[in-house]
Amino acid sequence: MTLLHALQGIGPALSLLLLKIVIDTVTRFDPATGDVRATMSSLGLIIVAFFFTEIVMDSAETLGGFVMSGLEDKVEGSLKRDILVKVSGFNDISLFENPDLLNLVHLAQSGVTKIQSLASKLGNVTVGVFAFVPVFILSASIAWWIPVLIFLTSLPSILFQGRFEEQTWNLVETQAEMVRDKRVQEEMLSGEPFAKDIRLFRLQGFFLRRWDHLYQSAYREMQALRKKGTAVVLAWSLLSGLGIATAYVYLIAGTLTRQHSVGDLAVFTGLIFQVRSILFILLWNTSNLFALCLETRPVFTLLETMPSIAGGEGTADAADTFETNSAKKAADIEFRNVSFRYPNSPVESLSRVNLHILAGETVAIVGENGAGKTTLAKLACRLYDPTGGEILWDGKPLATLDITSLRSRITWVGQDFARFVATLRQNVAFGWLPSLDDNEKIKDMLGSVGLTSLAERGGDGLETLIGAGLEKGTNLSGGQWQRLAVARALMRKEEARLMILDEPTSALDPRNEYEILSQLQTLARSCTGIVITHRLSLARACDRIVVFDKGAIVESGTHAELMRREGLYQEMFVRQASSYLDPEMDLHNSNRIEDENGMEDGPQDDPV
Repeated sequence: MTLLHALQGIGPALSLLLLKIVIDTVTRFDPATGDVRATMSSLGLIIVAFFFTEIVMDSAETLGGFVMSGLEDKVEGSLKRDILVKVSGFNDISLFENPDLLNLVHLAQSGVTKIQSLASKLGNVTVGVFAFVPVFILSASIAWWIPVLIFLTSLPSILFQGRFEEQTWNLVETQAEMVRDKRVQEEMLSGEPFAKDIRLFRLQGFFLRRWDHLYQSAYREMQALRKKGTAVVLAWSLLSGLGIATAYVYLIAGTLTRQHSVGDLAVFTGLIFQVRSILFILLWNTSNLFALCLETRPVFTLLETMPSIAGGEGTADAADTFETNSAKKAADIEFRNVSFRYPNSPVESLSRVNLHILAGETVAIVGENGAGKTTLAKLACRLYDPTGGEILWDGKPLATLDITSLRSRITWVGQDFARFVATLRQNVAFGWLPSLDDNEKIKDMLGSVGLTSLAERGGDGLETLIGAGLEKGTNLSGGQWQRLAVARALMRKEEARLMILDEPTSALDPRNEYEILSQLQTLARSCTGIVITHRLSLARACDRIVVFDKGAIVESGTHAELMRREGLYQEMFVRQASSYLDPEMDLHNSNRIEDENGMEDGPQDDPV
């Protein structure tokens, strides 16, 4: 690649030198005394050399473009993969809930697209270096001060351009949060998850105004900086023009006094402008290279960012916990004085929680929204580490266990379960990938959640692509998606030692809910269970109920015990039960809290 850049750089100066020889030969030839044949032979050789020089330059440029394009694509693809590996490799989920880290990911993703420009600018700088040396030498042969003058008068404007690029990048970093917010508005306006609400509530104008405000704010700030930078660069360009004019006047005067030949005038006129052009290209691309380095810096900052929970950690004996205790199916989980605060949050989501869940016990976690219930589940899965206290698994600190082995012994159904765009087979087998090709097991899991009909579609329903937005994709209703998530969790029932259910039936009708709960209760009998729910009828079926309020445990016991205490649980239960028992309770005069009655689910999608 360096050789190609060298040929591209040296070629123009060589062409000008050959042109000078041709012009001088022609202007000095005297038909009366000169040898026409010899002169034509000499000119012919020069023209052939000129011809081959042009061919070499064009070929070098074409080949350089081919090689550079392949290199750019390879580098971009490699870095994109590195970012995907890095982001997906975070064992915790702080990356997706920390604004600073989200801004870094946004800047890194934007930076990857600049990699192609970075390689191109680097190539231009290399060509400029090879081009500048011969041009500098040739122009200095007229007068040593000419290239020096052009260099000094051109330098200020280009140096300021570098400073301007740095200021631009500083503004880009400052606007990262604003730009990310703008993209959120774009996703809400054009994304499928928001489509129904946007249209039914006629929210297009509201979000468009929000988008316009963010766009115009970012645009005005950037344009103000651009105007200032352009004005200064134009002012310094006057000095650059004065330097070129001085050199050109000197060359014309020398030709008139016969100090220089006509060939000198023609060639060195080109050289003077080439010096300015090459200097501009060289320093401008160097300036842009500096700016691009700033823009791609977040890529490498992200790649160097260490997750708070590293993969593969854990002592050797702790890593064997899951094997040596294989006979003991259920896990013993203990929260000791556990506190947790989300990044950038002023308050604790959990405060000094002490909870011991015995092996094989199923515990319901209930409470108002924001009480810390789901946070507790995230900590049990080690999606976060506590900011205070510790969690024990079979008596050993969770932080000392091998995280891969730990996760393989946990099965999960969340209220915000994933809707993978993948085949039906894959959507179920994601719960336990070693069973990806086990058709019988996958169909059994689908049957257990009432989705047998999906598996029986067409020639092989397991290969049906699930997910909207693709030509051959099949979308599911909200309830079907949730049943699919339960089937995925059941795939791990033989390996799981801890089951975590976070509103596992929120999108199901009563009949399907009963069937799914029967399956989950079967799973719960073979492992320890944590059930997070607003539906107190589900909590009532658990071995123990733990009531959370403002990040702390306020009550614990069986349903009967908690009802006798007449505390927060009894208040919640009576309020929820009254919506079914009180004939006066209707949509017009109800004071019920919808979340406690399971009304948070929202409208379901149409069935397939």
